[in-house]
Amino acid sequence: MSKDIISISWSDLDTIVDDIVQEVISSDINIDCILGLSRGGLVPAVMLANKLGTERVYSFGLRSYNGSEAESIKTYQHVGHNMCAESNVLVVDDISDKGATLGYVKRQICADGPDNYVHRNIYTCTICIKKGTDFQPTWYGNTYDNNDWIVFPWEVV
Repeated sequence: MSKDIISISWSDLDTIVDDIVQEVISSDINIDCILGLSRGGLVPAVMLANKLGTERVYSFGLRSYNGSEAESIKTYQHVGHNMCAESNVLVVDDISDKGATLGYVKRQICADGPDNYVHRNIYTCTICIKKGTDFQPTWYGNTYDNNDWIVFPWEVV
């Protein structure tokens, strides 16, 4: 089955982020810290931080795709427990495709061990999700079919 390519513009992205911000504000949850998943979650993480007034923004480096092909998740940058030890942490990525990345990160930051996080409230957010995702983020923007390939404005096509 061929993939349908859908491009999200900067204007589309800004609208989606604004909608997510309104949902977060309506939830009465004060986000203390934002953890952007590199690479796709970094731009939306900064946009959300600016609009929510969240000062603490960190990066969690991992890779689950090689081009357009899914591969096993590889972590190359962890966030130490003292860097994001807040009560309400928002983990941000660009998309919940199958959901493996968000599920992996949530398990990593909740795991017992020397670098575990001391916070208890982890929320997740993506700019879009696929209909068949196994991980439903707390907040998300647009929903797409499983065969759609989403191109974000910061990506080179």
